[in-house]
Amino acid sequence: MNHTALVLMLRDLNQVIHPYLEQHSPAAGAGLDAHLTLLFPFLPYDQIDESHLQRLGLFFKKQDPLKISLVGTARFPGQLYLTLSHESGITRLVTAVRTEITPLPVNTGQYSAGTPHVTIARSGSDAALNRLEGLFWQQYRHLFPLGVTIREAALIHEQHGRLYPRHTFSFGVA
Repeated sequence: MNHTALVLMLRDLNQVIHPYLEQHSPAAGAGLDAHLTLLFPFLPYDQIDESHLQRLGLFFKKQDPLKISLVGTARFPGQLYLTLSHESGITRLVTAVRTEITPLPVNTGQYSAGTPHVTIARSGSDAALNRLEGLFWQQYRHLFPLGVTIREAALIHEQHGRLYPRHTFSFGVA
């Protein structure tokens, strides 16, 4: 596959719920830690050149670390995810990337680009998702709401069923 995505790495969250993600999140099993997808699809990997990487690097250097609060769980079909208390910072970033880093495709993913979320489990069965959601809250309820600071974005490349962070971009490092 030649797919890429821009994601926000959630290092603070990954330290807390990594064991759960390892067992229940296909992305974690495919090599990608806790993250919030900013744009998918981004550009085909073979079309990304040094100028794209430079523009992305400069863009993210201008961003201050972003504080978010994870407050609950919700679902898309077949997917359990963590919800944010407010989405304005994430929405602002999506709009700014689309405006400042061109050309960008419109999100053509299965789910709305307007629902920032952190996927924690997938299953084709509602009963399994019910069980996984119960297990999650049993293990982590005491931590919520959970504040997370986003300090890094990554360009992810899917190749042979694995997800590889090909380039990382730190926030607020001018």
